[in-house]
Amino acid sequence: MNIKNKPPKINENETRVEVSGSQISEGKKLIYWDINNPLEVRHIVSATDIEDNNQLQFFWTLENESRYPIEFITNSSSSINRWRLKSGETYIFKVKAKDPDGDFSEIISVNIINQNDKSIYKSIFIPPWEFYSINLVFILIIAILIASLSFAIKFRSVFCIRKKDLLRILIYDIKLYIKNFYKNPFPNAFVSIPIITIAFIFLFISDIRLWHIYSTSLAFYELYPFLIIYILFGYLAEKHFFETKENIDNDKYSFILINDLLMIFILASFYGISSGITHDIYQHLYNYYSTIIQVLGTLLGLILGFYIAKFDGAKEEKNKIYLNTLEYLVLLYGSIIILSLWGLSMTETILFTPLIKFNQENLANIVSIWVFESTLLMAPLAITSLYRLIKAAN
Repeated sequence: MNIKNKPPKINENETRVEVSGSQISEGKKLIYWDINNPLEVRHIVSATDIEDNNQLQFFWTLENESRYPIEFITNSSSSINRWRLKSGETYIFKVKAKDPDGDFSEIISVNIINQNDKSIYKSIFIPPWEFYSINLVFILIIAILIASLSFAIKFRSVFCIRKKDLLRILIYDIKLYIKNFYKNPFPNAFVSIPIITIAFIFLFISDIRLWHIYSTSLAFYELYPFLIIYILFGYLAEKHFFETKENIDNDKYSFILINDLLMIFILASFYGISSGITHDIYQHLYNYYSTIIQVLGTLLGLILGFYIAKFDGAKEEKNKIYLNTLEYLVLLYGSIIILSLWGLSMTETILFTPLIKFNQENLANIVSIWVFESTLLMAPLAITSLYRLIKAAN
């Protein structure tokens, strides 16, 4: 008499996979955003077999919508595996058990437990960068509003806005509030920067989520250096060095408008460039910072030598204009060189992900992103300041 071997049976209620770390629970979706690193998963299966209960083998399968399964085989009922996932795909986990006689259990779909909040999901989604693009649109709106408001405050009296204009009224109220802000621009900078920094740290730590807008998105990290540089060089330094009767002309408006537009363009472009970087760029960064230091250092030496040769001891009013422009350029170029030296001192490459947790582990990477972006944002200011200097020398 032949006794047929019974295949193993899996208990669906006690079988699951557990994930933690870089996940977002959004409605019925579990989103994994750290696309540069594999997803670490703990696989837990409960199965029984009358003949060989302790000798079962488990076949875990990860399937996406394209139906290209990835398999992981283990003899343990609790095991850990790291899965490399592709962006733009939705994945589900399946498992089946095999006994020593070669019989398989039924394959079942497995629940996914998010250890961050203990929620249960059927699938996990890895969004493409475009999924987070609303964050870029949001910060660009903020940047444009700040630049427009700053431009209007500076030149409100020049453009003769009507009194009934609501924007004029708003600008007038704001101008009254900051009426004395220009008198000591650099002390005020030391006040402004800590306030902005504290506000952004609070934003990052609070991890605010509103639809697809995340306060820990790369876009918000990019907004921070933009505001710092804009306030320091596009606002306070501009006022300190160029707010003189001799310097007020149409070119002044052109320079500021060009700088604002180019900085906003770089802010948008930096996000787009970051989303396409999937490899180690350490050597490229090293070459980039080295080139900046060499070029700007050489320019500074030539410019200072020209000043000594042509204007040393001169007393005319034009010399004061040139000196103000030179001081602004030296401050700007010196800041870029210092940032580049800081970038050279960093021993690790930059990793770009759509979202970045603000913690000690990621702090070095966050600072690297800020330094790299800052040098790019200051490029338009460096070019226009050089042109201003050449014009003042004529």
